[in-house]
Amino acid sequence: MRYRRLLNPLTRVFLILATAALAFIGVYLLVALAGQTLKVEVPDQLLLVAEAMVILVFLTQASVVSDDEHIRVDVLAERFSRRAQGRLELVNHLFGVLFYGLLAVAGLVALLWAVGTGAYQMGLLSVPEWITRLAFVLGASLALIRCVCAAHLWFLGRGTP
Repeated sequence: MRYRRLLNPLTRVFLILATAALAFIGVYLLVALAGQTLKVEVPDQLLLVAEAMVILVFLTQASVVSDDEHIRVDVLAERFSRRAQGRLELVNHLFGVLFYGLLAVAGLVALLWAVGTGAYQMGLLSVPEWITRLAFVLGASLALIRCVCAAHLWFLGRGTP
């Protein structure tokens, strides 16, 4: 399918970036713990870990959508007929479009504000706000595209992208 050829490599790149954010969190926390032991202050621990967590969570959303790994209640869904389960799958995709669409729009507004004002996070390192807001928008947008493609393929009767 055409969707997979474009979206799978892009999703993989986002997963690699999220993995890098996770590695950063681990290394930074290790350095912070070593710094506490050696009585050396490591600046902006909470800020940098929180920013990396936002990057980690939102860049993985497209993978969650593509692998159909959302939190759901299978106990109830399994009691329905195959046809009803298929319709519930469509409802899932449509709610995903609504949810990720709203997140992408809200994130884009926040990103434009952060870029326009040149906002920085308060702290010793003065981290620009646009970095995590960009990751937020990119992750939500790719998840939105995945949901739109999944709904489109559902209507075509071809499964998930």
